[in-house]
Formats: sequence, structure tokens, C-alpha cells
Amino acid sequence: MSEHIQVTLSDSEISFKKPVETPFGLMRFLTYDEYLDLDSQLGWVGQNVLHIFYLIRKTIPKENKQELKKLNQIKELSLRELVLEHTEILSAYQIILSYMLDINDYSKDSETFIPVLADIFSNDDSFLLMREYIMKMNLIKEEKVSPNPKLQEIFDRDKEVNKAKNKDTPTNSDIVFSVASLTPNSLDDVRKMSPIQVHNIYARISADKDYERNVLFATVSNEVEIESWAKKIDLFEIKDTSISKSAFERNSAGMFKQ
Repeated sequence: MSEHIQVTLSDSEISFKKPVETPFGLMRFLTYDEYLDLDSQLGWVGQNVLHIFYLIRKTIPKENKQELKKLNQIKELSLRELVLEHTEILSAYQIILSYMLDINDYSKDSETFIPVLADIFSNDDSFLLMREYIMKMNLIKEEKVSPNPKLQEIFDRDKEVNKAKNKDTPTNSDIVFSVASLTPNSLDDVRKMSPIQVHNIYARISADKDYERNVLFATVSNEVEIESWAKKIDLFEIKDTSISKSAFERNSAGMFKQ
């Protein structure tokens, strides 16, 4: 169950973190330190109705058939409706929007900012549009999820297997220190960058290192394929560089416990 409205960011917005025009005013990119500080709130944005359904389902004992049957009713809600029913999730969206919309004059006054938030949450289209901007500008991916619980168990097992295979996946700290140590940028420079800038630079460093290694290996083997260090990089295809549902589940453990 995916509720996406596609948005596109321009090259200048992506490269230089120019504010993005939306129907509710200009929306700025988070700085990387804000991105890390808001990790748990951003995690909620990547959850659709089924993700939240399974998070709640895990807190209900299997023998509680009545409660499990009742829970199925939330599948009929839109994501906006479900968010409005859970104060923790609603608060996460509100906090993120308060950051990303804070360059507008109305954000300085709660009396004018609250009506803007109300407009965003007044209908599905507005809500999903702003959710998509948040996701796109912060590299949040909505992970695969199935309405079939048995199939979802398979997805979860596969995810755990892949996670075990990728123990060397860099942490956010690894990425920060790599960018600061392998480029002229200081830690303070990295802190001020957007998530897209940081991860793009890190991916470019990785591509450059791969290129250098392959060029070296090519001197002893004709079978080594040399890819351009300037090859196109799609950040949404880079594994584990965005907030994952599994990591979010660990951070939100106990959120729905009764």
C-alpha cells in the first residue's frame, strides 16, 4: 500500500540545497546535523499504513484474536487519517515541517503557522504531497511491504539475512568522517550540508576509490571492468544510506505497547 505523489527536485535544488517551492511556502533542506537529530521523526515519515499496522500488530499477543481482528480496521484508513489518530506520529510530522518550513514569515508566529499545518493535514493530496517532499529531500525510502502477513514474514526474514550479509555497511558517523577526511570539507562544513549533499559526496568518493582500484587491477587482468568515476549516481539505489524500516522499528520499540 503506497500512497505517493511524485515530486521532482531540480539539479540546482539538489546540488546547492536551494529551498523548494511548495503550495505551502518555501521548504528548505535539513542540515545534516538536523537530519541526524530528527532520525526517529523522519523514520515515521517512511512508514505507510501497512508498516504501521505491522508495528502495532507485533505488540498484540497472538491469542488476543478480538484485538487482532479489530486492528485490521486501520487498513481501511488513509495514511493521513492514521497519522491524525496517533499523536506520536502526528507530532513527528509537525516537528519536521516546523524545521523545513521555518524560512517562511508565517513560521515565526504560531497563530499563523498552525493554520498552515491544518491546511496540510486537511486532505490526502496536500498531506501526501508534503510527505513526498520530506521523503525526497531526506532520502527516505518506503520499504516493500505486503498486505499478506505470511508474505510479510518472508520479506522480514529476507531483510534480516541481507542485514547479516552487510555488516560492513557504513554508519552515518562513518559517512561524516569519510567526507570530512577525504575532501577539503571540515566537520562543520559537513554539518551544514543537506543529507543529499553528504550522501552524494560519499557515493562519489566510493565511486572514485572503486575506479582507482579497478584501474590498478586492470594492469594485471583483462577481465576487470573499469567504470567511470563520474558515473551517474542514484542515491535511492544505494543500500542502507537512508532510514530503513528495520532500524526504525528498533528505535520505536514500545511506542505502541498498551
